Amino acid sequence: MTIGDKPASAAECVSFYRRRVTWAQDYTFSNPLRDVRGEAAEAEQLRSELLRELSPGHVLHGIDLQVIARALPQDKVVVETADQRVALVHMTWSGHAESPPWPTTEILDSAEHLQNTLEFRY
Repeated sequence: MTIGDKPASAAECVSFYRRRVTWAQDYTFSNPLRDVRGEAAEAEQLRSELLRELSPGHVLHGIDLQVIARALPQDKVVVETADQRVALVHMTWSGHAESPPWPTTEILDSAEHLQNTLEFRY
């Protein structure tokens, strides 16, 4: 994708610079969430399963996304999207496309929104 740490094309440049421009970029995850940004294999496994679960009509279907944290032992993940959104997603682990609204998804506007959501659910 890159040549000397720079995007190789204009399209990649837009994609490259649009990523991680959210409030979550510098957020420090804590219990019950575990940061997986440094765990490439785990993050990709979670992303692959989530992409299998998303179907047309879902708010995240067709959107480039990256899993950045997961809740243990629950089935929730935090994703960051290329269109600069952050969401808390309750995965089903079904291995196939679900009917919307599954997997349930809450778009998070801020760190405070995430904290309030976690306090309410946990």
